[in-house]
Amino acid sequence: MGPVDVLVFSPHPDDAEMGCGGTIAALIGEGRSVAVCYLTRGEMGTRGDAETRAAETREAMKILGVGAYVYADIPDAHVFNDAHNRETVVRMIRQFQPRLILAPYHLTLHPDHVQTTALVNDAAYLSGLLKIDTGQPRHRPARIMYYPLHPKFDPTLVVDISSTFKQKMDAIRAYRSQFHDPSRPDMPQTLLSAQDFLDRLEAQARHFGSLIGRSYGEGFRTDLPLPVGEARELLQIL
Repeated sequence: MGPVDVLVFSPHPDDAEMGCGGTIAALIGEGRSVAVCYLTRGEMGTRGDAETRAAETREAMKILGVGAYVYADIPDAHVFNDAHNRETVVRMIRQFQPRLILAPYHLTLHPDHVQTTALVNDAAYLSGLLKIDTGQPRHRPARIMYYPLHPKFDPTLVVDISSTFKQKMDAIRAYRSQFHDPSRPDMPQTLLSAQDFLDRLEAQARHFGSLIGRSYGEGFRTDLPLPVGEARELLQIL
C-alpha cells in the first residue's frame, strides 16, 4: 500500500461512504488511486458490532472500487486530538503520502466527527516535520478538503457524481446493520435507521447537484483558495 493520490479519513465505517462515496468512485474511475482510513471500527454503535461492520466495509469498498483501506484502531467514541492519536494519523499520512486528504467537516453532531477534523488537520501539518520520527519519510499533503456529515453544509465546491451516485448509494446500503430494516422492528432505533434517512441523503445529493446544474453532486469545503495557475484553467472547470 504505497503512495496514493487521495487519502480519505473516516471516523467510523460508513462515514466516508455517506460523505464522499461518489467522489471516491469517480476518482477511481478516472484512474486515480484512493485509500480510506477508518479511525475506529464503530464498535460503540447502537446497532451492529465491529465484526459485522468490518464485513459490511469490505462489501462497500468493493462496490466503490477501493483497493486499499485500513483501520487506525482508535477506540470508538475516543477520537480525541491527543498526542497518541496524532502520531497514529501521522503514520497513516506518511504511509500513503497523499496529495489530497478528504476529512469530515467539523460542523456535525457526533463528537468523534468533530474531533476528526482537528486531529487530521494537526497530523497533516506535523507529518511534514523532520524531527517527528516515525521511521518513515516525512510528508505533508498539498491540501485538505472537508466533506459533510450533517445536513447543514454550505459547499465551496461541488463534484458532479451523477455517474457514480448509484455506486455511492449501493456502498451505503452495504451497511445493512445501520439502516432501516422493516423485518427487524426489535432493533434499537437511531438517526440512521429512520425510514427516510436514505431519502434525505439522496435529497442532499440532488441539492448539491442542482448548484452546478447536474443531477447529483457532493459538496466540499476548503479553507484555502483553490489555485488557478493559468487563466485558461478557468474555462477547464466550467
